[in-house]
Amino acid sequence: MMKLGLLKLENNSKYLYKYQVANCRNIRNLICANAVCSSRTTFNDIFDSKIILNPPSYKEFISIEGKFKGKNLQKFRKLKDNGGFSKQGKEMLRQTEIIINKVIDSYAIYSLSNNAESHSMWAHYADNHSGFCIKFKKEMFEAKEIQYKKKLPSINMLELIEMNIKNDLDIKTKNYTVHNEIHEKLHHKLEDWDKEQEYRYIDTDNLKNGKTRKVKKYKKNNVDGIIFGYRMSERTKNFLFSKTNFKNYYQVEVDNGIVNWNVPYN
Repeated sequence: MMKLGLLKLENNSKYLYKYQVANCRNIRNLICANAVCSSRTTFNDIFDSKIILNPPSYKEFISIEGKFKGKNLQKFRKLKDNGGFSKQGKEMLRQTEIIINKVIDSYAIYSLSNNAESHSMWAHYADNHSGFCIKFKKEMFEAKEIQYKKKLPSINMLELIEMNIKNDLDIKTKNYTVHNEIHEKLHHKLEDWDKEQEYRYIDTDNLKNGKTRKVKKYKKNNVDGIIFGYRMSERTKNFLFSKTNFKNYYQVEVDNGIVNWNVPYN
């Protein structure tokens, strides 16, 4: 390996970065050009992608009675009792919340960052600089920037309850308003995480049959390069260099006390 000069990474709109631990699975996915999209259930932060489902008040609930006819109207009327929700109505609210959370769990998410110079992310997501970072061209993903908020996002369940009464909770294909609202809320995170400068890609096809991960193939020409962590072994660097065929390879080095994130590796 030889140094070809010290360069600074372009933390701009042209690239997005994926930090990775250099384990067998991630190395295999890198060689095969696989991006692994995951359910929110696999995330370390239990509040990441959590959406609060707010049940409607009884007054809100009875306001939709006019939307039902026939058997659906009979079903609706069994859900109320003496100016409040019946036992059956309360159970319906509980079951609707369970169903919707399972739907949200099925969204396949791939998280990236606009910042490849974060010491905390190299430590947390790339095994304390022993891992690597993939430098994607931004056009590779239809990724949206995360909005950092003080509070968790929420959705009013009224429309979802109406759909459930009509036995029509196929949100993604039959109710684009609710689907788009869930999609938008999945791009919110608590502001404690704002230094990650996250962008999030959500795949067009949901996870099936309770699976928590799915693979999305990408073209290698959509990768500008791979950045090797400061503590990555020479053996691992040489292996990745020999088994992959990306345009550029970089590594993190320290020069006169300054961390340089974009030293070409050759």
